[in-house]
Amino acid sequence: PPTTSYDAFVSHNGLDKPVVERLCWALLQGGLRPWFDKWDLAPGDVWMREVEHVLEQVPAVLVCVGEHGLSAWHEVERLAALDLATTGSKVVVPVLLPGMDDAFELPLFLRGRQSVDLRKESAWAAGVERLAASITGRPESTGPWIDEGRERPYRGLQPFTEADAGWMFGREQEEAKLLDTLRSGQRIITVIGASGSGKS
Repeated sequence: PPTTSYDAFVSHNGLDKPVVERLCWALLQGGLRPWFDKWDLAPGDVWMREVEHVLEQVPAVLVCVGEHGLSAWHEVERLAALDLATTGSKVVVPVLLPGMDDAFELPLFLRGRQSVDLRKESAWAAGVERLAASITGRPESTGPWIDEGRERPYRGLQPFTEADAGWMFGREQEEAKLLDTLRSGQRIITVIGASGSGKS
């Protein structure tokens, strides 16, 4: 098994490797250590075993979609990552790369995850910074209007845990209505709202 601690596994179509390598260099500069096959598979490695081991260990999986769309291995890695994310605190992030077809639609379960859009060159630096901050839990650099001394509830892509319970308030009436609906026998309830509106 690898001895280096990785922050993210980078799933990608091999045909998009040049732009993915650019992303990996940017993540390194942002303080993250991505697992990137070109850098991290050594001669003689049983590559499927290495990929499986890293997927189980890393806290985040970046599913990169570029000019060449999703490959067969994307499918395998994406399904494994989503499965692991349902049983732990793994973060799965769709990353939209330059050259991605605007008409391309992400698979359903990936579509439900907040993506990072790097398709425009003007959005690259801020998008990579946002991605790195979300994975590490460090705040993004901010303008002078933000009070850095004040704790804020936004945790980026990091999961909420019991330690964050103090931030979960202000939706008592909605909670009571949902619980009453469940108690009445309805088993499926859909909660819809804008990002940051209190769904958690």
